[in-house]
Amino acid sequence: MTNSKQKFLIATLMIIGFWCYVVSGTPNTQIGFEGCSKTTYAAGDPYGKAVVSILSDVTKKTPSSPKHSYKVVSHDPNSPSVAFGVCGSSLSDEDCSSCMIVASNEVQTLCSGHISGIVLLGDCTIGYAKKTKKA
Repeated sequence: MTNSKQKFLIATLMIIGFWCYVVSGTPNTQIGFEGCSKTTYAAGDPYGKAVVSILSDVTKKTPSSPKHSYKVVSHDPNSPSVAFGVCGSSLSDEDCSSCMIVASNEVQTLCSGHISGIVLLGDCTIGYAKKTKKA
């Protein structure tokens, strides 16, 4: 993925994620949008383990983060990656946690083997991407 494509993907993920701020009530876990990169990685690639790890981190930390928004960057030289999560600001920490668990499971299922993915549920969003080296 080129640097400009990565920047576009990250900007798109953030814009879509902020849409969640306007929703309220109990968590709506219906899929509103899902997308995966066309580029894939091979089974056994260290990047796959990095994706699981950063999505787990985002799932656990988003509910207790300010404004229910959290981003993590992995600086592992073998599998650099970035992930983010966001929940609707009116959700309780518990409802945000429930929504993030569903979102994380969905993105890992729908985008398994892809270098980037995003799932926008009614009340939360999660996404990840492979971080490219700057030229």
